[in-house]
Amino acid sequence: MNNINTVKDQNLCIQCGICAAACPKKCIEIKRNGYNFFPYISDSCINCGICLQTCPINNFSEYNKIKSPEKYITGNILETYTVQAKNSDILANSTSGGFITQMIKGLLSDKLYDCAFLIDDYKYEQQLSTKIFTSASPFNNTQKSRYLTVSHTKTCEYMLHNPNKKIIIVATGCVISAILNFIRIKKLPRENYLLLGLFCDKTMNYGVVEYFKKHPKCKNKQINKFFFRDKKAGNWPGNIRIEFEDSSYINLPNTERMEVKDYFELERCLYCLDKLNHHADISIGDNYINKSRDIKGANSIIIRTNKGKEAFNTQKDSFIIKKEHLKDLLVSQNIKKKCVNLTFWNIKQNNLTSIPSNIIQKYKEALNKIEISKSDNLYSRIQEDIQIQKNKKNKVIKKIKFLGLTVFSITEKNDALKYSILGVIKFRTKK
Repeated sequence: MNNINTVKDQNLCIQCGICAAACPKKCIEIKRNGYNFFPYISDSCINCGICLQTCPINNFSEYNKIKSPEKYITGNILETYTVQAKNSDILANSTSGGFITQMIKGLLSDKLYDCAFLIDDYKYEQQLSTKIFTSASPFNNTQKSRYLTVSHTKTCEYMLHNPNKKIIIVATGCVISAILNFIRIKKLPRENYLLLGLFCDKTMNYGVVEYFKKHPKCKNKQINKFFFRDKKAGNWPGNIRIEFEDSSYINLPNTERMEVKDYFELERCLYCLDKLNHHADISIGDNYINKSRDIKGANSIIIRTNKGKEAFNTQKDSFIIKKEHLKDLLVSQNIKKKCVNLTFWNIKQNNLTSIPSNIIQKYKEALNKIEISKSDNLYSRIQEDIQIQKNKKNKVIKKIKFLGLTVFSITEKNDALKYSILGVIKFRTKK
């Protein structure tokens, strides 16, 4: 199969819609399927393979060459900084430090770029789609993180029909990879595009919005705007804020988003190593370096290319800037934890040689969570599973070797129970 169906069939589609823009016969249509937005190919397909060549599934072909996952995740580095927009309105309305908005506004105002493609919606009945922004555009609704799949079809169609335009593109790592493939295949001038890459741990499908609609505090009200993170609901890193059509609102702790994101993540995210967006010109994320933290929020940025460095240098005066050590940034982003995804990919490929059983079990549990999110009564089903996981954490069973015999230590949160077996002697103690 020489088309995008092979990606969809393996549950590896990122739902970016770039394959639809790349198709020379325009025979790919993006359609909703449950909480996802997948490509569907019509009978007019000529099996040219361009859609498949554009898809970021090709990244996984690099995995066989990886000797150091941490080095692969890090990518090319020129400079690393913590930055914060000096504009107080931009900073207050941002998810973290306001870098992307301030950077784009400055570059467009200085006429260094013609336009940028961003999203500006907080309603999620349909898939989010990029829109064109110029220096005259309002940017208030472009800020804040969505964590959902985004269609970049319009971005790529515009690139194709306007090859001489200088364009700023903001996207996650997998999408940046697809856009670079698109640029190469369509023979577009790479120098015309500034790629601002978002740090990304997981992208979720739209079931997460349906989940929160069922939250008891929503009381079946009609949602007007849904913010995954908003400083109005607390200082950085912000909490969930849901605004209703009747002008009322609720705030929910950020922990509620964190505890459900594994259920709604795309399966492809289980295998992705590109947390730091290593193909971008500038990579941007939340700043978690302890010594540089600020309750107003700040960004960690990685300057990766000369193009990125040149763009940043033109806008430096708009930011409070602190140079950072790369090691501090990598530790703050918990890069080592991401390395397990390479092992997950080997399991996906049935390459189970030397993979510990506990990692295989962890992978199966991750897939099971994704399956749970497909339930009709997803709120109650996920809540039930969350409670099961909490109970497991509260009960820890350890095996300890003592005098050549196995000693079992069982601890529970509210009732610590310990017992040992030493020959024929048994005893139990309670706290």
